[in-house]
Amino acid sequence: MKQLLIFLGTVVLLFTGLNIFASNDKESVNKEQIVPVTARDSDKNNELKEVSELVYQHSLDGSVPTHTPIIVDEFIKGEQHQVLYIVDNGVLQAINHVNGEIIWRVNVEGQVTTSPVYYEGNIILVSEDNLHALNATDGREVWSKSHEQVVDHSPVVVGDTFVIASTNGTVTAFNKEGEVFWKVKVPELKNGLVAWKDSVIAASYEGVVIELDASTGQQVWSTSLEGKILGTPSVYEDSLYIGTSKGVVHAVDLKNKDIQWRSTEFTYANKNGLLNSTIRANGVSTSIASNGNYIAFGTVYEVIYLLNRETGEVISSKNLTPDVTIEDKEMMLADPLLVEDSLFLSNRNAFYAYDKGLNVNFEYDGYVQLPINKNRSMVLTTNKYLYTIK
Repeated sequence: MKQLLIFLGTVVLLFTGLNIFASNDKESVNKEQIVPVTARDSDKNNELKEVSELVYQHSLDGSVPTHTPIIVDEFIKGEQHQVLYIVDNGVLQAINHVNGEIIWRVNVEGQVTTSPVYYEGNIILVSEDNLHALNATDGREVWSKSHEQVVDHSPVVVGDTFVIASTNGTVTAFNKEGEVFWKVKVPELKNGLVAWKDSVIAASYEGVVIELDASTGQQVWSTSLEGKILGTPSVYEDSLYIGTSKGVVHAVDLKNKDIQWRSTEFTYANKNGLLNSTIRANGVSTSIASNGNYIAFGTVYEVIYLLNRETGEVISSKNLTPDVTIEDKEMMLADPLLVEDSLFLSNRNAFYAYDKGLNVNFEYDGYVQLPINKNRSMVLTTNKYLYTIK
């Protein structure tokens, strides 16, 4: 990975009760407060030089998990900005993505359980009991509605609706006023919904993939796969990529409603290079990442795979913990990110950047939430900091 520029800036989090409020005061970056961030070259096992160009730091509260932020092109005070929205311990912050300056911040009632979503000029947040719509320009509350569901994954936006799914399989669509548009029941869900054209795709824990019409909630099509589904599927063009606990990855042709290919070449190699898949299947435990060329995922045995998107052929694989016994393996849960020919992934409190041969280009000590990529800049969130790197 080419030289990384880590942008850090200080965020002060303010709490004044449970009511939603907005604050438009801005903070300047004090370079004396910058905490240098170092990474290590995993091949040479030494520290890389400290990054000193355009460095600022955003501190996070860290007392509750921070969900992946989003970046939106938004008009604020008549000017277009790239705005990063992040929720940190009940505070939604809008940050200028170019210079790290805080535009506004508001307190949100209730513990937020998902990442924010941009919809019709509003930021949609899901808390334990309510749905909140906040104006993306200034953070003022537009509406708040009770949802009475356990929602662990972000809503998806399809056309004029946004849709949420509860863990018990209740799928609900809302209009821009926060009114229920339709509600249907599908089998239990352990992952998030994905959107495709005018449809919403739900992948149930028991292995059933269901396509719903986003305008009515009616089932369009369904198919059963081998094994349970833990991770959220990925859609690229007209194909759905999804993995199961049986160690099978499927490419589903959503247009023609059939299976394009299925790949089962996922075995486990121990530190002696011996293959072992007899104790339990090397099941897919993360969401599937996809781009024009590849798909990528992690497994219960801490192995990552890079596949040809069109054929399912394994391009490369890597056992992240070859010296760890099967009994001590930890199921991979952090989702990967593909950017061109690079794969980014967190595992066991470290963040890695790999090339397509799964050679480590960069390593950072510390757990990182699913990174996001925008115009060749990447945002990483840990328990304590928000980083932007180039």
